[in-house]
Amino acid sequence: MGVTVIDADVVIALLNPADAQHRRARRVLTDVLTGIPERVMSAFTLAEILVGPLRARDGSEDRVHLTLEGFRIEVLEGTRPRARSAAAVRARTGARLPDAFVLAAALEMQGRQPEPVTVTSFDKRLLATWRDLSRAA
Repeated sequence: MGVTVIDADVVIALLNPADAQHRRARRVLTDVLTGIPERVMSAFTLAEILVGPLRARDGSEDRVHLTLEGFRIEVLEGTRPRARSAAAVRARTGARLPDAFVLAAALEMQGRQPEPVTVTSFDKRLLATWRDLSRAA
């Protein structure tokens, strides 16, 4: 496998031991770490992940950054072309804007290389939309 685009819900669950999906997130990210050489997320996804730590004001923002470094997750910069791509995905699919950024990042990765691109998320609707988009691309 080549690339996976990681959604906020998986990282948020990983960082919160009380989250119902915490154990699953640990398992999923461990599998991703060992099986997929390239892991990315959009800057918008990072912003989603940081809301809770910034609201808590408890220093947990550092833990987010250390986790991303530990899992070697590259954060794609927020650029005008990426914003336009996410808007186009939203217009085409009706996906919520955070999901549109995940999907746009996946489409970008798919256009860059021949290896399969996956989306790592617990959101079934997002995953179904990705299946439809990746087949159509």
